[in-house]
Amino acid sequence: MGNEDATDILHLLHMLIRNLRPSPSGLELNDGNRIAPRHVQVLIHLGSNGQLSVSEIAQKLGVNLTTASLSVAQLAQAGMVERSEDPKDHRRTIVKISDRYEKISKLIIDEKVTPLQRVLNEMGPEKTKGLTELLTDLNRRLSSQPEFYTQD
Repeated sequence: MGNEDATDILHLLHMLIRNLRPSPSGLELNDGNRIAPRHVQVLIHLGSNGQLSVSEIAQKLGVNLTTASLSVAQLAQAGMVERSEDPKDHRRTIVKISDRYEKISKLIIDEKVTPLQRVLNEMGPEKTKGLTELLTDLNRRLSSQPEFYTQD
């Protein structure tokens, strides 16, 4: 396997990410910057799950608790999410999309998650599971390489 294979895979991954990147307008932080892909991922997970704790968000994003907390804080400051104390465990913070941004969250899911789910359904459970396993293995192996940059 030569560099051409790696180059082709990088190109495919880039095209996949470009196609999955959010397009709705109105997704800006208070400082005027558009929200980062990690913020969009938080909104996608909240839109799909209703509400999550900050630790659950960290787990779903594959980042540490500090990074997840920072993303949630930035989204809360922009008014996109609401945080509340878990009444059963006062150490946990529960996060949900604010009412004002529920439509945008649904739009992101409709534009990005639904088409991907439709294609995965067409591929079937065996290929989908295989793809997930291959991508997970690729990510695990790449993250152990000294040159591999992860933003967490």
